[in-house]
Order: sequence, then structure tokens, then C-alpha cells
Amino acid sequence: MRKNYIVLLMIVLCYACTPTEQSTTGNDSVSEKTKVDNNQPTQAKTEVPEYEAYYSGLEELDGEALAKGLYQKIKGHKTFTYRQCYDILMELDQDPDNSNNVIGIYSNFSMDAAKQYDDGNGWNREHIWAKSYGDFGTSPGPGTDLHHLRASDVSTNSARNNRTFDEADEPYTDGDGRYQGESGCYTSSVEWVWEPRNERKGDIARMIFYMDVRYEGENGEPDLALVDEIINRGSKEPYHGKLSTLLRWHEEDPVSEEEKQRNELIYEKYQKNRNPFIDHPEFARMVWGYDF
Repeated sequence: MRKNYIVLLMIVLCYACTPTEQSTTGNDSVSEKTKVDNNQPTQAKTEVPEYEAYYSGLEELDGEALAKGLYQKIKGHKTFTYRQCYDILMELDQDPDNSNNVIGIYSNFSMDAAKQYDDGNGWNREHIWAKSYGDFGTSPGPGTDLHHLRASDVSTNSARNNRTFDEADEPYTDGDGRYQGESGCYTSSVEWVWEPRNERKGDIARMIFYMDVRYEGENGEPDLALVDEIINRGSKEPYHGKLSTLLRWHEEDPVSEEEKQRNELIYEKYQKNRNPFIDHPEFARMVWGYDF
């Protein structure tokens, strides 16, 4: 009887231990498979901007080939009259701190948007690529292209005139009209040049880059081209400068959120084309090739 009891007890103990050992072994196996090595770097998911599809097919291009490819992407956009541009700029160049005002591209003055020109005391539509260089005036196309048309107080706009963008040494203080004061810009009494405020230098460079690539002499449009020289103020030739200075400003003053938002608004709501040098700042180096 004692012997039978011992045998029975051994059977019960074996039965009790077997599942536990199997379960423990199984758990160890799962643990090894799902174990995370905390020493391994985590790969962050890179989000591709929605506009990347806009540049499809340009991935292997550079130099003149890239410039031509970009032209094919951005040409043929919707156009507006010069008068319509006043109302559009009230949205594009709106003062973020006062929705009733616009900000001047050169002076940074906050100006009453509704008053517009106001008999020369208000603001007007500045052509960053001076409209005399190419003699395109204010007709739809280059004369009303929103990618280079900006709000500017009348007197500062007049002071800039059609000066080449380059380094200057005389601070410009606006003393005329309703909006006056230091502008942060520089001019010169020796050379026909204009230097904008530091925080606008890159913006202006990228607008000029856009105009060079966008207008290639087709369909009655001017063939605009950047050159590395100071342009004679009386010239009607389709050249603007100064290329080396603008490329440096582009590097020194990176794309801002404001530029990105403006570019997106022009694309989505108005012209249906983009400024490639805002979306892809590296395109400037790829098109013109430079190494500072």
C-alpha cells in the first residue's frame, strides 16, 4: 500500500510540474522574439511634403537641364490684371499682427491695406525684378506675377527705383509720405545699387531666381536672365543683378515660414504655380553652380 501511494504521489508531482515547465519555456521563447534592444537607434519616419509630386521627373537634372525642367513646371500659370493684384496683395502680404494692414517688403512698415495708393501716401505694388529690365510694364504675365510682386510703401519703393541688388553703404531713412522712419535698407550715391534689410535678402534673391527661370522668351514673354554686374539704370535689356550677391544672400537668409505660406497660397488659390527655390533651396546651387 505504501509503495502504491508513493508511485501515485510521483505521478501527481510529474503531472503538476510538466505544464509549468512547458509554459515557462514558451514564455522565454516569446520574450526573446519580442525583446527590444534599447541601444539600437530608432528610425524616425520622414514625411514627404505634398508638393514633391509637383517636381516629379526632375530628380536627375542639374544646371541648364534643371532650369529648363523647372520652366516646364512653372510656366503657363493663371494671370491677373495689375488692378486685381492690389486686392490679392492685401491677403498675401497681410500683417500677421494686424489683419487690416500689409507689411512693406523693404521698410517693414505696417500700412493700412484698404487705403492702397492713397494719392502717393500709401503703398503700391513693387516689382522685385524691376519692370524696366525687360520692359514688360504692368501687363499680365511678368508685370503681374505674384511671386515677385510685393507691397511696398510708395516713398521707399521710389527710392529703390530699379537699382541693382547689391551691397551698399548709405542707410536709407524714409522721410516722405504717411509711413516714415528707418528702413533697415541701404543705398548708394556712387553706384546704382540697393541693399534690403537682412531678413529680406534671401526672400528677394529667391524671387529673382524664380523670374530668371520662369520667363524664357516664349509666347511673347521676355527672356529674363540674371547677370553678375550692376545694371545701367536706363537699360531696357532683360537683365538683372547682381547674381553673386543674390546667391550669397540666399545662403545667408534661409527660407522662412512666411515665404512657405505665401508660396503655398499663390499655388493653391491664385496662380497655380510654385517658386521652386522656396520649396528646394538647393536648386539655386544646382542651377547656377557656386561654392562660397
